[in-house]
Amino acid sequence: MWYCFGRNTHNRKIIGKRRMIGKVLNKKKSLIQDGVIKKIHNGYYFVKCGLDWVPEHQLVIENKIGRILVKGETVHHINGIKTDNRIENLMLFKSQNEHKSFENKIKQFGFTKQILLQIENRWKEFE
Repeated sequence: MWYCFGRNTHNRKIIGKRRMIGKVLNKKKSLIQDGVIKKIHNGYYFVKCGLDWVPEHQLVIENKIGRILVKGETVHHINGIKTDNRIENLMLFKSQNEHKSFENKIKQFGFTKQILLQIENRWKEFE
């Protein structure tokens, strides 16, 4: 289950697993409990949280770390697939510059041991 932290809601709302009304999302045909997921033009899924539409990958990270992301924090999809919002596929960066630097290293050198170690240890600072 997910929580919508704050976000124009009076209480934290529990949001179900990745689901979509009326469409098949990743081969699942269930309805979401308290929200709706929709896919917008840039390829990301957004979840309705109170009055806001929140990127699903951001909501997954927020539930992992237990707080709303602060301004500047950026979520990275490790395999490059924008709709793959499993926690195993997500990384959180403190800034857009840190995120771009990481992506540039992958483009230039591939998945080196250093990159793989960084991916493996990505949650240690949040524990």
